[in-house]
Amino acid sequence: WFDGDVDAAFDAAAELGKPVFLYFGAEWCPYCKELQATIFKRERFIALSRQFVPIDLGGDSEDNIRYGDRFNVYGLPTVIVFSPQGEEITRIAGGLDMEQYAGVLELALNKVRPVRDLVLAVQSGAAVSDDDWRLLGAYSWGQDKGQALGEQQAQAVLRELAAKCPARLSGPQSRLLLAALELWLDDDARDPALADDYLNRLNTLLDDEALLQENLVSLASSGARMVTTLAGKEQQPLLQEKLLGLYAAAADNQRLDVLIRAYLLRGWAETATALPGDREKLSAAELTWIEARTDAAIDQLNPYQQHAGLNSLWQVYYALGMEREARATLMEGIEVSRSPYYFLSSLAYLERQAGNTQAALDWYRKAWDATTGPTTRARWGLGYVSRLVAMAPQDIDGIGQSSRQLIDELATQTGWLQNYQRGFARLSDVLLAWSGEANEANRDRRLEVIARLQQQMNGYCVQADEGARDASTCTSFLREPLAAQSA
Repeated sequence: WFDGDVDAAFDAAAELGKPVFLYFGAEWCPYCKELQATIFKRERFIALSRQFVPIDLGGDSEDNIRYGDRFNVYGLPTVIVFSPQGEEITRIAGGLDMEQYAGVLELALNKVRPVRDLVLAVQSGAAVSDDDWRLLGAYSWGQDKGQALGEQQAQAVLRELAAKCPARLSGPQSRLLLAALELWLDDDARDPALADDYLNRLNTLLDDEALLQENLVSLASSGARMVTTLAGKEQQPLLQEKLLGLYAAAADNQRLDVLIRAYLLRGWAETATALPGDREKLSAAELTWIEARTDAAIDQLNPYQQHAGLNSLWQVYYALGMEREARATLMEGIEVSRSPYYFLSSLAYLERQAGNTQAALDWYRKAWDATTGPTTRARWGLGYVSRLVAMAPQDIDGIGQSSRQLIDELATQTGWLQNYQRGFARLSDVLLAWSGEANEANRDRRLEVIARLQQQMNGYCVQADEGARDASTCTSFLREPLAAQSA
């Protein structure tokens, strides 16, 4: 990785004529850990990386908040490749194996055009090379957020690209199609008229062994939703059976990385239990098979793989109703992970799903207490206060104390007014809604909490640099309830 700050890295890239490889992640992010274990530690990646200026933004730094805004980072991990001149070329999708990843990096070295330009070229009928199509197929469309598409509707563009991709390039074409399908599945306002076409195309893909191998991770992540949302009632059992057979065969393939197999086992469990009554229909042989594969995968995880692998595997047990085993796997994650708070939050989720509100809040609080690093503590602190308000709105003293602690922590960090504008806006919205829902019996107490928090914020804002005081963090935080109170 480049030894220096981001601007120096881009300067070095321009001077050396090398593209930039920028990785944005976090210590607690399981998919970041998976990327590090399956790609970044491979000799082939290390050799290729020497032809780039590689930037690692995977640590917990207050500066990373600014960089996240600067590079329009949406979700983790985010990997962006820039030209030597600093123009964004592509964002690399997750779920690629080493061969696919190396292919994308080699394309970037061959001075392909930016994805944004390629989309416009396809739409205008201009010439597009096979390498251009390969780059389009490997793009992280779910993280685009207008980077390459502008104001265009992503699913519609991806359907258009998949339709125009030459049939001989079946790999990129299938990835574009699945990216469009995933966006359709995620869209609450999806067009149901497209379901039959997507299902027909999916069935064609499922009958092609080469395409199956190229899209294993995408198929595993969406299988349950495909069964419940894409297929009609009569077609659901057949699609479910096809997907389960695919996952089972791949999960038994010891040549695949154990993290990929863990992800496939999770896909199997979620798809096998996707429909009402599915869990009760599972045979003893099926349960024995999945439990044995899950136990074996846990045993095969090395220290670099444990965080990502255990995150997938506890969810296998949970989907199957094996809550004791799920909890035991989470407890192992707490013991071995450098980010135990991630697994503490998952234990809180289990308690919340079971209706154990106080136990859930206790785990969420323990998770926040266990975090380290400024941005991680900010994320978990905001999450805890939001959940406390949602799950225990009657705990007025607890909400006040936790909010004060959070403000104290955020406001003592460097650049807090700019770095945490969105975080303070979220906190403000949550607390405003909470105070507005008060009944006559506790309205005054809630408004008193709001007044004290605003006073606390004003104290920090007065100490800030004069030019920073106009930030929305200071000018708009918790204003409405005080106005309502004085009225």
